[in-house]
Amino acid sequence: MALTGSLTTLRRCPACGDMMAVDANFCPTCGTRQADGIPRPTEPPVVPELPTAPVTPVDDAVAAHTTAWLLVAAVVIASLLLVSGVIVGRLLAGTGGGTGTGSPASGPAAGAMDRYAPIAEGWEAKHLHVADQGAGDDAAGLATAANDARAWLDVNGGDLRGAIAGVRGPSGPLYARLLDVYDRRFAVLGDIEQTATAGGTGTGSAAGDLAELDALDRQADGLTCSIAGVMRDEGDDPADHLTPAMGVSCPAA
Repeated sequence: MALTGSLTTLRRCPACGDMMAVDANFCPTCGTRQADGIPRPTEPPVVPELPTAPVTPVDDAVAAHTTAWLLVAAVVIASLLLVSGVIVGRLLAGTGGGTGTGSPASGPAAGAMDRYAPIAEGWEAKHLHVADQGAGDDAAGLATAANDARAWLDVNGGDLRGAIAGVRGPSGPLYARLLDVYDRRFAVLGDIEQTATAGGTGTGSAAGDLAELDALDRQADGLTCSIAGVMRDEGDDPADHLTPAMGVSCPAA
Protein backbone atom coordinates (compact mmCIF):
# COMPACT_ATOMS: atom_id res chain seq x y z
CA MET A 1 0.00 0.00 0.00
CA ALA A 2 1.47 3.35 -1.09
CA LEU A 3 1.14 6.51 1.03
CA THR A 4 2.10 10.01 0.01
CA GLY A 5 3.63 12.56 2.27
CA SER A 6 6.93 13.60 3.75
CA LEU A 7 9.33 10.86 4.64
CA THR A 8 9.70 12.40 8.05
CA THR A 9 6.01 11.87 8.69
CA LEU A 10 6.02 8.19 7.67
CA ARG A 11 7.39 5.03 9.26
CA ARG A 12 7.14 1.37 8.68
CA CYS A 13 4.76 -0.92 10.58
CA PRO A 14 6.90 -3.23 12.67
CA ALA A 15 4.38 -6.02 12.07
CA CYS A 16 3.90 -6.05 8.26
CA GLY A 17 6.55 -3.56 6.99
CA ASP A 18 4.15 -1.24 5.09
CA MET A 19 4.54 2.48 5.37
CA MET A 20 2.14 4.33 7.66
CA ALA A 21 1.83 7.76 9.30
CA VAL A 22 4.05 8.35 12.30
CA ASP A 23 1.11 9.32 14.54
CA ALA A 24 -1.17 6.41 13.43
CA ASN A 25 -2.51 4.26 16.25
CA PHE A 26 -3.20 1.26 13.98
CA CYS A 27 -1.47 -0.03 10.84
CA PRO A 28 -3.85 0.56 7.88
CA THR A 29 -2.58 -2.67 6.29
CA CYS A 30 -2.54 -5.28 9.08
CA GLY A 31 -4.45 -3.42 11.79
CA THR A 32 -1.71 -3.84 14.40
CA ARG A 33 -1.91 -1.26 17.16
CA GLN A 34 1.08 1.10 17.25
CA ALA A 35 2.71 2.43 20.44
CA ASP A 36 6.23 3.84 20.35
CA GLY A 37 6.97 1.73 17.34
CA ILE A 38 6.08 -1.56 19.18
CA PRO A 39 3.32 -3.63 17.61
CA ARG A 40 0.39 -4.49 19.94
CA PRO A 41 -1.66 -7.47 18.79
CA THR A 42 -5.37 -6.81 18.92
CA GLU A 43 -6.07 -10.39 20.12
CA PRO A 44 -5.08 -11.39 23.69
CA PRO A 45 -2.27 -13.89 23.94
CA VAL A 46 -3.27 -17.52 24.15
CA VAL A 47 -2.32 -19.09 27.51
CA PRO A 48 -1.65 -22.80 27.14
CA GLU A 49 -3.93 -24.96 29.26
CA LEU A 50 -2.08 -27.01 31.86
CA PRO A 51 -2.86 -30.71 31.93
CA THR A 52 -4.92 -31.90 34.93
CA ALA A 53 -4.49 -35.19 36.75
CA PRO A 54 -7.18 -37.71 35.95
CA VAL A 55 -9.68 -38.35 38.79
CA THR A 56 -10.26 -41.99 39.53
CA PRO A 57 -13.87 -42.62 40.54
CA VAL A 58 -14.41 -44.37 43.91
CA ASP A 59 -16.13 -47.69 43.74
CA ASP A 60 -18.99 -47.53 46.28
CA ALA A 61 -18.98 -51.30 46.70
CA VAL A 62 -15.25 -51.36 47.52
CA ALA A 63 -15.66 -48.50 50.01
CA ALA A 64 -18.55 -50.24 51.77
CA HIS A 65 -16.59 -53.51 51.91
CA THR A 66 -13.57 -51.76 53.45
CA THR A 67 -15.74 -50.01 56.05
CA ALA A 68 -17.36 -53.30 57.03
CA TRP A 69 -13.99 -54.97 57.56
CA LEU A 70 -12.81 -52.05 59.71
CA LEU A 71 -15.91 -52.39 61.91
CA VAL A 72 -15.35 -56.14 62.27
CA ALA A 73 -11.72 -55.56 63.24
CA ALA A 74 -12.76 -53.00 65.88
CA VAL A 75 -15.29 -55.43 67.39
CA VAL A 76 -12.73 -58.24 67.49
CA ILE A 77 -10.14 -56.03 69.23
CA ALA A 78 -12.70 -54.83 71.80
CA SER A 79 -13.74 -58.43 72.52
CA LEU A 80 -10.13 -59.53 73.00
CA LEU A 81 -9.54 -56.69 75.46
CA LEU A 82 -12.69 -57.60 77.41
CA VAL A 83 -11.76 -61.29 77.60
CA SER A 84 -8.24 -60.39 78.71
CA GLY A 85 -9.61 -58.22 81.51
CA VAL A 86 -11.93 -60.98 82.73
CA ILE A 87 -9.09 -63.52 82.73
CA VAL A 88 -6.78 -61.21 84.66
CA GLY A 89 -9.56 -60.46 87.16
CA ARG A 90 -10.20 -64.15 87.73
CA LEU A 91 -6.51 -64.83 88.18
CA LEU A 92 -6.27 -62.09 90.77
CA ALA A 93 -9.37 -63.34 92.57
CA GLY A 94 -8.02 -66.88 92.58
CA THR A 95 -4.74 -65.85 94.13
CA GLY A 96 -6.24 -63.55 96.74
CA GLY A 97 -5.09 -60.38 94.98
CA GLY A 98 -7.10 -57.18 94.75
CA THR A 99 -8.40 -57.31 98.37
CA GLY A 100 -6.53 -54.18 99.35
CA THR A 101 -5.20 -55.82 102.54
CA GLY A 102 -3.65 -59.15 101.59
CA SER A 103 -0.79 -59.96 99.30
CA PRO A 104 -1.36 -61.47 95.82
CA ALA A 105 -0.04 -64.82 97.13
CA SER A 106 -2.27 -65.05 100.24
CA GLY A 107 -3.10 -68.56 101.43
CA PRO A 108 -6.63 -69.84 102.14
CA ALA A 109 -6.63 -68.72 105.79
CA ALA A 110 -5.56 -65.15 104.97
CA GLY A 111 -7.85 -64.87 101.96
CA ALA A 112 -10.88 -65.87 104.06
CA MET A 113 -9.82 -63.50 106.85
CA ASP A 114 -9.85 -60.59 104.39
CA ARG A 115 -13.51 -61.38 103.73
CA TYR A 116 -14.35 -62.09 107.36
CA ALA A 117 -12.69 -58.99 108.89
CA PRO A 118 -15.34 -56.42 107.80
CA ILE A 119 -18.10 -58.62 109.28
CA ALA A 120 -16.17 -59.04 112.55
CA GLU A 121 -15.73 -55.25 112.71
CA GLY A 122 -19.48 -54.75 112.27
CA TRP A 123 -20.29 -57.22 115.06
CA GLU A 124 -17.81 -55.56 117.42
CA ALA A 125 -19.66 -52.24 117.04
CA LYS A 126 -23.06 -53.89 117.62
CA HIS A 127 -21.89 -55.77 120.73
CA LEU A 128 -20.42 -52.60 122.24
CA HIS A 129 -23.80 -50.92 121.81
CA VAL A 130 -25.58 -53.79 123.57
CA ALA A 131 -23.00 -53.78 126.39
CA ASP A 132 -23.38 -50.02 126.88
CA GLN A 133 -27.15 -50.33 127.17
CA GLY A 134 -26.80 -53.31 129.51
CA ALA A 135 -24.56 -51.39 131.89
CA GLY A 136 -27.50 -49.29 133.10
CA ASP A 137 -31.08 -49.75 134.18
CA ASP A 138 -32.71 -48.79 130.86
CA ALA A 139 -34.61 -51.94 129.91
CA ALA A 140 -36.16 -50.35 126.80
CA GLY A 141 -32.76 -49.20 125.55
CA LEU A 142 -31.32 -52.68 126.08
CA ALA A 143 -34.22 -54.28 124.21
CA THR A 144 -33.73 -51.90 121.29
CA ALA A 145 -29.98 -52.51 121.16
CA ALA A 146 -30.43 -56.30 121.30
CA ASN A 147 -33.05 -56.17 118.54
CA ASP A 148 -30.76 -54.04 116.36
CA ALA A 149 -27.78 -56.37 116.85
CA ARG A 150 -29.93 -59.45 116.19
CA ALA A 151 -31.30 -57.90 112.99
CA TRP A 152 -27.75 -57.09 111.89
CA LEU A 153 -26.70 -60.73 112.37
CA ASP A 154 -29.74 -61.87 110.42
CA VAL A 155 -29.00 -59.55 107.50
CA ASN A 156 -25.28 -60.36 107.40
CA GLY A 157 -25.59 -64.09 108.07
CA GLY A 158 -25.59 -64.98 104.38
CA ASP A 159 -22.52 -62.84 103.69
CA LEU A 160 -20.77 -64.42 106.66
CA ARG A 161 -21.34 -67.94 105.40
CA GLY A 162 -20.29 -66.99 101.90
CA ALA A 163 -17.13 -65.38 103.24
CA ILE A 164 -15.77 -68.23 105.36
CA ALA A 165 -17.65 -71.42 104.47
CA GLY A 166 -15.72 -74.14 102.66
CA VAL A 167 -12.25 -72.72 103.31
CA ARG A 168 -9.52 -75.21 102.37
CA GLY A 169 -6.72 -76.26 104.66
CA PRO A 170 -6.32 -76.36 108.46
CA SER A 171 -8.26 -73.12 108.97
CA GLY A 172 -11.45 -74.60 107.50
CA PRO A 173 -12.68 -76.23 110.78
CA LEU A 174 -11.78 -73.06 112.71
CA TYR A 175 -13.89 -70.91 110.41
CA ALA A 176 -16.75 -73.43 110.75
CA ARG A 177 -16.63 -72.98 114.54
CA LEU A 178 -16.80 -69.19 114.05
CA LEU A 179 -20.09 -69.75 112.23
CA ASP A 180 -21.35 -71.70 115.26
CA VAL A 181 -20.40 -68.77 117.51
CA TYR A 182 -22.37 -66.36 115.35
CA ASP A 183 -25.42 -68.62 115.40
CA ARG A 184 -25.26 -68.79 119.19
CA ARG A 185 -24.98 -64.98 119.42
CA PHE A 186 -28.20 -64.69 117.44
CA ALA A 187 -30.03 -66.91 119.95
CA VAL A 188 -28.60 -65.11 122.99
CA LEU A 189 -29.60 -61.72 121.63
CA GLY A 190 -33.14 -63.02 121.23
CA ASP A 191 -33.17 -63.97 124.93
CA ILE A 192 -31.80 -60.55 125.93
CA GLU A 193 -34.44 -58.76 123.88
CA GLN A 194 -37.23 -60.85 125.39
CA THR A 195 -35.97 -60.29 128.94
CA ALA A 196 -35.50 -56.55 128.44
CA THR A 197 -38.92 -56.18 126.84
CA ALA A 198 -40.38 -57.69 130.00
CA GLY A 199 -38.52 -55.07 132.06
CA GLY A 200 -35.27 -56.90 132.78
CA THR A 201 -32.03 -54.94 132.75
CA GLY A 202 -28.39 -55.69 132.19
CA THR A 203 -27.70 -55.45 135.90
CA GLY A 204 -30.66 -57.68 136.67
CA SER A 205 -32.27 -60.62 134.89
CA ALA A 206 -30.40 -60.03 131.58
CA ALA A 207 -26.97 -60.10 133.21
CA GLY A 208 -26.39 -63.79 132.53
CA ASP A 209 -27.15 -63.47 128.82
CA LEU A 210 -24.88 -60.43 128.52
CA ALA A 211 -22.10 -62.43 130.19
CA GLU A 212 -22.61 -65.22 127.66
CA LEU A 213 -22.22 -62.71 124.82
CA ASP A 214 -18.87 -61.71 126.33
CA ALA A 215 -17.85 -65.37 126.56
CA LEU A 216 -18.79 -65.92 122.92
CA ASP A 217 -16.61 -62.98 121.94
CA ARG A 218 -13.65 -64.48 123.80
CA GLN A 219 -14.28 -67.77 122.05
CA ALA A 220 -14.35 -66.04 118.64
CA ASP A 221 -11.14 -64.17 119.49
CA GLY A 222 -9.43 -67.45 120.39
CA LEU A 223 -10.50 -69.03 117.09
CA THR A 224 -9.29 -65.94 115.20
CA CYS A 225 -5.87 -66.16 116.86
CA SER A 226 -5.68 -69.87 115.98
CA ILE A 227 -6.41 -68.92 112.36
CA ALA A 228 -3.61 -66.34 112.62
CA GLY A 229 -1.24 -69.20 113.44
CA VAL A 230 -2.39 -71.03 110.31
CA MET A 231 -1.68 -67.87 108.33
CA ARG A 232 1.91 -67.90 109.52
CA ASP A 233 2.26 -71.55 108.55
CA GLU A 234 0.97 -70.64 105.08
CA GLY A 235 3.52 -67.84 104.76
CA ASP A 236 1.25 -64.86 105.55
CA ASP A 237 1.61 -62.14 108.18
CA PRO A 238 -1.55 -61.95 110.33
CA ALA A 239 -0.94 -58.23 110.86
CA ASP A 240 -1.74 -57.72 107.18
CA HIS A 241 -5.19 -59.30 107.60
CA LEU A 242 -6.41 -58.68 111.18
CA THR A 243 -7.67 -55.11 111.65
CA PRO A 244 -7.72 -53.07 114.91
CA ALA A 245 -11.48 -52.55 114.58
CA MET A 246 -12.00 -56.30 115.02
CA GLY A 247 -11.00 -55.92 118.69
CA VAL A 248 -8.82 -59.05 118.64
CA SER A 249 -5.47 -59.17 120.45
CA CYS A 250 -3.44 -62.27 119.69
CA PRO A 251 -0.25 -63.22 121.55
CA ALA A 252 2.97 -62.76 119.63
CA ALA A 253 4.18 -65.85 117.82
